[in-house]
Amino acid sequence: MISGLVFVETVFVYLGVGRLLFDAVIYRDYPLLQGAFLVITLVIIAANFVADMAYVRLDPRLQHN
Repeated sequence: MISGLVFVETVFVYLGVGRLLFDAVIYRDYPLLQGAFLVITLVIIAANFVADMAYVRLDPRLQHN
């Protein structure tokens, strides 16, 4: 998803996170890349956690009595 984001924003000249990451790679801005990947990783982990909790809540076979 991230590489697709970078590709679309670079090709269509949108200003966003993908373009920011692309410019950071070009200019070798390592702290920006580390921070961006940390935030992206935390968002993905949080989304997976929410999906797991929703799955347990919605599937009656997984509920404990």
